[in-house]
Parts: sequence; C-alpha cells; structure tokens
Amino acid sequence: MTVRPRETPETNLVWRLNGRGFDSLGLFSLPRPTITDDQLLVRQEVATICFSSVKVIMAGETHPRLQGRDLSTAPVVLGDEAFVVVEEVGRNLRHRFKVGEGYAIMPDLGTNAFGYDIDGGLQRYNVLEGRILDALLPVEQATIARAGMFAVSLSEPLGCVEKSYHLEYRTGLKERGALLIARTGVSTVDQEIVFQQTLTVEIAAKRPSRIVGASLTDDLTEAIRRQAERAGIDLISLDRLESISTAVRPYTAAGFDDIILLGGGQAETIGRVARETIDLLAPAGILNLVGNIPSGTPLPIDIGRTHYDRTLVVGTAEPDFLHAYRANTDHELREGSVAVFIGAGGPMGQLHLLRAMGMDAPPAKIIAVEVEPARLAKLERWRQKQYAPAGTELMVMNPNTQHIADVLAGDAINCLVLLSPVAQIIEEYTPYFAPKAVVNAFAGLKGQQITLDAAVLCQKHLRVVGHSGVDVATQRLALEKIAQGKISVDPVVSAVGGIQAARDALWATAQSTYPGKIVLYLSIDLPLTPIETITGEDVWSAEHERALLRKSGGW
Repeated sequence: MTVRPRETPETNLVWRLNGRGFDSLGLFSLPRPTITDDQLLVRQEVATICFSSVKVIMAGETHPRLQGRDLSTAPVVLGDEAFVVVEEVGRNLRHRFKVGEGYAIMPDLGTNAFGYDIDGGLQRYNVLEGRILDALLPVEQATIARAGMFAVSLSEPLGCVEKSYHLEYRTGLKERGALLIARTGVSTVDQEIVFQQTLTVEIAAKRPSRIVGASLTDDLTEAIRRQAERAGIDLISLDRLESISTAVRPYTAAGFDDIILLGGGQAETIGRVARETIDLLAPAGILNLVGNIPSGTPLPIDIGRTHYDRTLVVGTAEPDFLHAYRANTDHELREGSVAVFIGAGGPMGQLHLLRAMGMDAPPAKIIAVEVEPARLAKLERWRQKQYAPAGTELMVMNPNTQHIADVLAGDAINCLVLLSPVAQIIEEYTPYFAPKAVVNAFAGLKGQQITLDAAVLCQKHLRVVGHSGVDVATQRLALEKIAQGKISVDPVVSAVGGIQAARDALWATAQSTYPGKIVLYLSIDLPLTPIETITGEDVWSAEHERALLRKSGGW
C-alpha cells in the first residue's frame, strides 16, 4: 500500500518534474518554505490545468523554455494558471502586499515564466520574488465571492484568447530594418511612379539599415539610390530573380524585416519568388505583394511562423504599397459579422466562444466547428440552452457530415479562428471569406504550411495573424470582464480534483478525456471528478466551489 503524503502546517506538498515523461512526475512532501525580506510566501489555492504543462512533461529538458537545465538536479514545478493568497510578506515588500490578499498570476515574463523556470502552481505554498511580483494581478474579495477562485485562475487562458484579437503589427517599414524589394513583373509607368514616390518618402522616414533590390527598373533603382545616399543607407542592386534566396541571403544573416514583391507578372513566377523570399523573413517580418497579382498565384504561408514568429503576409492591387500595411489592422470580432471557430469544443475553443458571446456587440452568427463526439455534445447543449445573446445565432457544425457553404447559407466569413491541428482547412474555407476577413491562427502548428491564392489575399486584404501568449494588460482585461460578469467561464469547467489528483489531471488533459478545463483545489484531497457527479446538470460555479471546499475542509 502506498501512503500518500499529506499537508500539515509545517509541510508543503509539491509536484516536481525531474525528467521527461509522466513517470518523472512525482509528489513530494517538503518543509514549508521560509522567505527573505524581498520575497512573498503565497498559499496557492487553485491551479487550472493547461496543455502547455503536458508539452513540458513530454519534452522534458528539450522544451524551449528549459534548454540547458538538468531536471534531475533542478526539477521544475509545473502549473502556469493559478490563484494565490498572500501568506507572509518580506519586510521590504510590506508597502506593496498584505497578508490575505488574493492574486492572479500573469506567467510569461519573456525570458522567464511561471510554471517553467519559475516554480509554478502545482504546489501548496510558493515563494515569489523579483519580476514575477510585477505580474501579480490583485483580485477583490467580491470577485471571488461572485465568480469563484477557479475563474480567477482561468483569467490566464482567457487573457491569451483576449490577446489574439488585439495583436498589433507595423503599418509601414520597420525603422532601421532590412528591406528587400523584388520586381516580379511589368508595371505601368503610372503605377511605378506612385510606388516610387511612396517608397522614397517611407525610406526617408524609416531609414532602413540596408536595402536590397532585385530586378528593378533603372528609374526605380536610381530613385532608391539617391534617397539611400542622402540617408547614408547601403543599397545592393541585383539584376535577376533566379535563385533569389541564394542571391540575397549573404546580405542579412538575420533575415529581412520587410520584403516587397512588386509589379504582378506570371502566377508561376510570383509564386516561386514568394516561396523563396518568405523564408527570408526575420521574426515579425512582413511580406508585401504589390500590383496586379493574377488569380491562382500560389502563396505559401507558414502557420507556425505566423504564430510563433509573428510574421505577416499582406498585399494590395494598388501601387501605394503602404495600403497593404494599413488596410486591415482591426482583428477583433465585429458586430453583426460571421465568426467561425475550428476546433471549438476544446478548452481554448470554448473560451473563444464564451468571449464572443459575451461581447457588447457580438457577431450575428457564430459557427462552432468540431468533430470529437463528446465536445460536439457539449457545444450542442450550449446551443440548446441558448447561451448566445439575443441577435446572435450559435451554430454547431460537424465537418464530417456538413459543408461550410450549407451552414453559411450565403453569408461570408469575417473571422476564422483556428484552434485545431488542421491548418489546411483554411485553404478549404478561403472561397467563403468576406473582404477584410481575418484568420486567427491561435493554434501553434510548427512546420505546417498552407497555400492561399495571392490574388484573394490582395483583393480582399485578407489577414492571417496568430499568437497565443498573454501579457499583463490583456490578462487584467480578461480578469475585469470576469469580475464584471461580462464573461462567465463557468461552462468551460469539466472536472475538479484536489492536489493529489494533479498527475491524473495532467494525463486526462493529454488524452482529452474531458471536454473542458480541469480545476484543482490545492487545499483538499479529492480524486479527479467530473463535475456532473457533483452538480448534476449544472455548470461549475462559485457556489459549487464554496460547497465543495466546505465539505472537504478546504479554504
């Protein structure tokens, strides 16, 4: 018989990962930590389980955030979604924090992260210090009473959702960036004059560090050269487009911040040049197609780089290349629009739906696309219970039995949110995009590439954007929406448990056992339990949370 460690006031229950795989995850009973004058001791009341923790378990030391760390000697404590209460305050922090205050945690500090190289939420007590103190978001007791501790913890994934609609991209050339301009076909004299005038003004304003021109006309080359000389900028002029990636790569090891393909031409030529040059984009780089792009021009877009490196592809049929940068910068869901969510039944998909349905001015039609039976059933219950506000239609679609054209019934897609590992569905849905449609590649699909019609992207000013991180501002906004009752995260919870159930919760998350989020209450010992066992047909709530903790002797 295995005796499980139990908490006493002098001990701390801690889940530690000391290698790769679930066999490397263990629960330890350690001395309750003490703090110095510059530290906080917090009591961690709730941890909600994120698939990111599963990724760490499966990758171990090869995870990008743990490179160079020996987990056998420096194990990690997972859990990047948490609600904590201040237990003790170091002398030098007493002007900022008080015992008994509750906080959500914004985990991503850039070079460091809570639940990765900073010990995370899967332990009863934790010591916080340094930069993470600036990422603590205070929570009023009234919010806890109305929404529950679990909702505060879920402000982190909801903040990730919120952030994806507020991504900001440049509206012109990068200041002091590397610029590549390649002419792919013939432009009219008038088109080239407008392009030349706009470009030289922008170069004077942004002063690129280096300009490389490939197959440009003599007039355009001379105009750029004159402007470059005035600004003290290097200009490298290449004659031909053949093997352009090989030709220009020596001029910037870090990649190009802006790549402009000018002048239209044959679809095959434009597609080849786009395919070669898109790989030359630096992180946050922008590829801009300008001119008369023929229909059927293949345009490759790396969804992984869109998501992780924030690269962007824009285009315009107009000779003013800045129009492409500025034509579709609002990535928010729009009032009266049509929003399609691919993989809507997963935990993050459900949060996207709840946010959309909680907007002051929501879309008119929300199409939740899902194939997994349990998730489909949950979404169907949402539809039947009329979770959508008046004036908004929530539709549930199984793409194995329905076609998007039939569900749209003549409408066009204004926003498509990708939450599942099937990037190619974007290609299938492209004919149904409205002008200025947005593709939100929320799922981080490394190495997955799609091919779109470049003419559609230019004519409709289609945007493919992506990101799933969070910052303090957007998590604070998510927390405010929860506190104000604008968004209820109650329906997303599918199972609950105590601190002893963390391994089971992580395994269930890896296996998609439950159609929703798992909440762990770290002050109690409770096996992983589907909420229906506790609530019947009700969703999880602050009232159910309090009843469970009273019954179990928790906080």
